This record gives sequence, C-alpha cells and structure tokens, in this order.
Amino acid sequence: MVYSKVSYKLFWLMMENNIKDIALGTKIICEQSEAQKNCPVTYTYNFNEIKNELLDNRFEILDIWKDHIFIYDIENYKNNIYIKDSYWSNMNDKDINDMANELGWHTMVIAKLYSND
Repeated sequence: MVYSKVSYKLFWLMMENNIKDIALGTKIICEQSEAQKNCPVTYTYNFNEIKNELLDNRFEILDIWKDHIFIYDIENYKNNIYIKDSYWSNMNDKDINDMANELGWHTMVIAKLYSND
C-alpha cells in the first residue's frame, strides 16, 4: 500500500485550505497528509510511478487499485462515534465504494518477483 497522488484527500485538503492551485498538490499532501503534526514524510504515487519508478523491472504487478476514503465526521470519530461527514451523508455505500475505486487515498499493489526461469 502506498498513498495515491490524486485522491479525494488531496481535493478535500485543497478545499479546506482554500487552495485553488492544483500544482501545489504534492506540497499540500506532504504538509497535511496525517492527522497529527510533524509526521516525518509522505510520498505519493500514481499508477505509472509505481510501475516505472517504485517497482523495477524485476516485479510483475498482479493487481493495482485504489481504496479508502475517510467519510466520517472527525470530531465524532475521535470519540468512536461513526457518523458520516455532511459531504457524504446523502451517498449510499455503493456510490462511496465506487468513488473510493477512483479517488481512494491508498493505492494497493500486489506484485511478485519475476522468476529466473
């Protein structure tokens, strides 16, 4: 699992911080990707970067997909109360899952080393 370069979280952070310059995406994610301050570093990848830079030609990618959008009201969530944030309150689970497939914060990768045969 790695963090997705383009995700709902990126757009949410831009909206919450009134940032309209999409070119600042990597900077925003690096500064605000985690719930607590002073997290050491966050790297983000798109599918091509995973295939061509993160994994080298020794690996065969068996599957790659996006998942996970945080849909809960943060203050309630901190108290173990799971109420959808107002952005998500009118969306059904299927539509949220469909959106997670496109804009999920996590990119999942299943890969294996090519055999030497």
